[in-house]
Amino acid sequence: MAVDECLRTLSPVVTDLYPLYDEGKLRNVTYTEMANAVIAAAQEHPPVAFSTYGHVGVYCKPSQIIREQAPKLGLGVKMLPGVSAFDTLFADCGFNPCQDGLVAFEATDLLQRQR
Repeated sequence: MAVDECLRTLSPVVTDLYPLYDEGKLRNVTYTEMANAVIAAAQEHPPVAFSTYGHVGVYCKPSQIIREQAPKLGLGVKMLPGVSAFDTLFADCGFNPCQDGLVAFEATDLLQRQR
């Protein structure tokens, strides 16, 4: 099942933001437009969900903009985690490893290999 079809099983109203991408257009302009579209929809017809590929908090500029701007407009924002422990940590803490970087060590490996 295509993503669009799957989303339509959850909600009859689905807005595809992909058409906001344009050849030669700066990505940051597109990302701001996407965030603005989500925020406008939330103001007009709450509640609204923003679905994206990958983790919504990692390498996803529109969701960062939404998380910054929505509370200033009195809108609540909740990021839901994906399926890995990192996804849960990123969502719960609102941490984006793309901003400052991330070094991760697996605890068992540290103990077994005495690193």
